[in-house]
Amino acid sequence: MSDMTPAERAERFLALLPDRLHDAPLPARLSVGDHVLNPDFTPVPGDAPLKEAAVLIGIDVTEERARVVLTQRNAGLSAHAGQVAFPGGRIDPGEDAGTAALREAEEEIGLRPQDAAVIGYLAPYASRTGYLVHGVVAHIRPRTAFRANPAEVDSIFFPGLDELIDPARMRMDTILFEGKMRHFYEIAYPGYRIWGVTAGIIRHWRETVFGPEEETLPGTS
Repeated sequence: MSDMTPAERAERFLALLPDRLHDAPLPARLSVGDHVLNPDFTPVPGDAPLKEAAVLIGIDVTEERARVVLTQRNAGLSAHAGQVAFPGGRIDPGEDAGTAALREAEEEIGLRPQDAAVIGYLAPYASRTGYLVHGVVAHIRPRTAFRANPAEVDSIFFPGLDELIDPARMRMDTILFEGKMRHFYEIAYPGYRIWGVTAGIIRHWRETVFGPEEETLPGTS
């Protein structure tokens, strides 16, 4: 995989993607999440049930390249203000992950459900803040128009798939948080900081398709 160009890696990724995803949301489990890098942080196995959420990992294929839909959250929100995120939110009673992700995407970026075709699901990602996040992967209809909801989203942007899954762009970093050192992934991208849960889900997505890679991340040596 390391001898591929970024464009070749993205093409291979898209070819493998449908067969590597799950056909339906998986039951709650804690195999993937913030606690893998931070075992002394919650959530950990045995804690109270996590709140379930879903995010839409939308692939927008243009004539030039495959892009992924990301947002920068409104700077005035009470939680995760100004952070980069996939469209998404809590799963309401009676909803499944796919329905919730499409509903939230329509609310946040104006994506109509009929303009997205779900192709599969990632194993859920457990966040330190108490959420179990289901990644719902979908193809977006070409030339779909997006509209940011200003109450929730400051901007919508479209990094190339080749950029997001490039191991050379991902590093592990550390900050002091609530008196403890917290480790997290971050992806280099001009103008935006892609880090934390969003970067963790992207790494999990890449490993779901390609398998774990043996590279040494910048910041880990």
